[in-house]
Amino acid sequence: MLPKTTASKITLAIVIVSMLALVFTSAITVSKTHTDVAEYLQRREEIMMALPANLRPAPARIEFLEQFTRNLYTTTITTSFLSIGFALFVGLFVAKHITKPLNQLTQGIKMLQQNKYKITIPVTDTEEFQETIEELNYLAEQLDKAEQLRQELISDISHEMKTPVTSIVGQLQGIMDGVLEPTPERFEVIQDQAQRLSEMVDHMNDYTRIRSLHSNVEKSTVDLKERWKKVVDLFEKEAKDAGIGFDMKFKRGRELINADKHMVERLITNIVENAISYSQGTKITIGSHRNGFYIEDNGVGVDRNQEKKLFERFYRIDKSRNRNTGGLGLGLAIVKEIASAHGWTVKATSGTNGKGLRFFFSFSS
Repeated sequence: MLPKTTASKITLAIVIVSMLALVFTSAITVSKTHTDVAEYLQRREEIMMALPANLRPAPARIEFLEQFTRNLYTTTITTSFLSIGFALFVGLFVAKHITKPLNQLTQGIKMLQQNKYKITIPVTDTEEFQETIEELNYLAEQLDKAEQLRQELISDISHEMKTPVTSIVGQLQGIMDGVLEPTPERFEVIQDQAQRLSEMVDHMNDYTRIRSLHSNVEKSTVDLKERWKKVVDLFEKEAKDAGIGFDMKFKRGRELINADKHMVERLITNIVENAISYSQGTKITIGSHRNGFYIEDNGVGVDRNQEKKLFERFYRIDKSRNRNTGGLGLGLAIVKEIASAHGWTVKATSGTNGKGLRFFFSFSS
């Protein structure tokens, strides 16, 4: 909340200004009325004195006029005090109307300073505060999402690092205690686990970097055929060893898209790498459709209930198999982040004739 002294000063200032304005106005009104009535009475007396005695007003009439004058004074003064009271009420109401959103804004900022991001400040009817409150609510929402992501990443990384770290520590401790022989094979296991940790760090850096670039995608005209050929050349040996071929099925004029070429290349790379490692198929195809493109393999595919989970961080269909092949479960999570950064939607479905796995990318309309 606003400091009490600040809120009090604002309230007092508004009330004082309102009252001074009313008092000043009332004073002028009373003074003007008094002057006009006095002039009127003076003029009336002069006129009556100039009249013959038989034409002068009766004493009762004179008393009535004097009573009217007194009533006019009383009414004017009463009205002035009522106006001052009304000004006081209005001043307090306006002050409260202004200080309430200020208090809410201050409270919201204090909560953000205390790393409490689950806040929603009610949007006020006061136009001057609406934009500020909406911006603060948006900031709190983004900070809350970032905090959730941070906590999830810490939890995921801790879980994923536990296995290789435990393996390395166990192997080294066994060698130091003389329980295990320091053979080349054993050091190779240690090296593999250390390499796995290094790859995990690299993948996590890529994942967080891509997430942070959502609003800074450098788009240009990208030739999907060109990016595809570059990835094919990169994986030529691995694909040949796995007995996998590559194919393109672009419809005329649909190989050009507006995207970040480096991100698109990373997207294709991750899907191709995933297919080579796990699909057990013989062909990987890239093609276009009316509002996007797809990449599919003709391998064993996945169960329908696993299709949506493929894009989750560290999700692995077969954990033991993925660890043996070096998979971290981050490749497809990065694919989804790249698609999201471009405003695309991506979903995994069964491939042609129900075989294999197809990644279907749709551009925003």
